Amino acid sequence: MLVDKIKNLDNLTQQETYVVQYILENPQDVLKMNCNQLAKASHTSASTIIRLSQKAGYKGYSELKIQYASEYSHMQQMEEELKPIPYEKESTIDDIIQTMPLIYTKAIDFTRTMLERNKIIQIINRLKQSERIEIYGDGVNYELAKIAAYKFEEVGVSAYAYTSANWTHVKLLEKNKTNTIAILISHTGKNPGIIDSAKRLKDAHIFMVGIVGTKKSSLSRWCDTSLQIMTTRNTLEFSNVMFTMSTQYIFDIMVASLMIQHYDHLKSITEELREAREQWGKEE
Repeated sequence: MLVDKIKNLDNLTQQETYVVQYILENPQDVLKMNCNQLAKASHTSASTIIRLSQKAGYKGYSELKIQYASEYSHMQQMEEELKPIPYEKESTIDDIIQTMPLIYTKAIDFTRTMLERNKIIQIINRLKQSERIEIYGDGVNYELAKIAAYKFEEVGVSAYAYTSANWTHVKLLEKNKTNTIAILISHTGKNPGIIDSAKRLKDAHIFMVGIVGTKKSSLSRWCDTSLQIMTTRNTLEFSNVMFTMSTQYIFDIMVASLMIQHYDHLKSITEELREAREQWGKEE
């Protein structure tokens, strides 16, 4: 959502930070304000408001305000129904059943807001051109890498999951000029094993995409480009659910894009499988 986007903008000036702080602290008041009124209330200037709007990806404040207004009701509903710590000691199974979809929605909404359209198009074009996809992750991120690799394989793309980069393997990719894209997952962006893999892949001139909790992370500095996922501080905020759902959403966008590219071929295979199943049923 817009509020997530402006909270996570890089390289804000002090004046722009004041505007963001005012919007976060006075969400309803902003709906009634024009550019000059917001500037006066936040003790900044109209030019500051316009620059902030442009950094958020809008032509100006009017466009930003339209987006903000369209999201406001949903934002208020989420705040009312989903607390930062969603469950308490007294929470019931009904509370969990009711709230879990909101947690999923929050993670996906945040990630969707942080996606930059041109960047995701660049990554998807790289995926379409690649002969090989390698996905690196440690711990639970390795499990996410394996799930993603399976999904890529299902749409006809060779994909492999690793916990680390083998030096010989990486050098062979470089020597054989295998068109490879590497996707590295680290919600902290600080995992030493993943950063070591990034360094080895960088030496071999392999295009890298980082999936990270912040674009200012150490991992992002090694990658050619990075995508931001939602992370939270601790287990009580359902941190593992947040970042795994966020990560899977990004991978599913990539997989769906490749499925569309191979649509006719996959449709043909699907029809062949359906006919084969029908034949097996007759034989039984």
